[in-house]
Amino acid sequence: MTLLGIEDLAAFSELTIRARAKDPVTVPMAMLERIGCVLSIYDSLVTLFPDGRTGYWLRSPNANVTFGGKSALAKMTEGDLDDLRTVVRYLLAEIYGR
Repeated sequence: MTLLGIEDLAAFSELTIRARAKDPVTVPMAMLERIGCVLSIYDSLVTLFPDGRTGYWLRSPNANVTFGGKSALAKMTEGDLDDLRTVVRYLLAEIYGR
């Protein structure tokens, strides 16, 4: 829920029920951007860690200044869209060597 920017459990439940029933669902633009960030992070992790160490990397403390000693998952779940964007940029830089 935090990754998607949803704070209300009832709203999340309603969204999932409607989606599972294949009913039309209106998704706010900010949530779409968050979904895009999560998918980009997933794709980047699979690219960087084809051996399946993605979960380890996500949960391990990271010494890079971007994370301030926190894990990437902790950074991602702080609730701010910019935190997700930061992780996306970091991973893309790792892939493309910037």
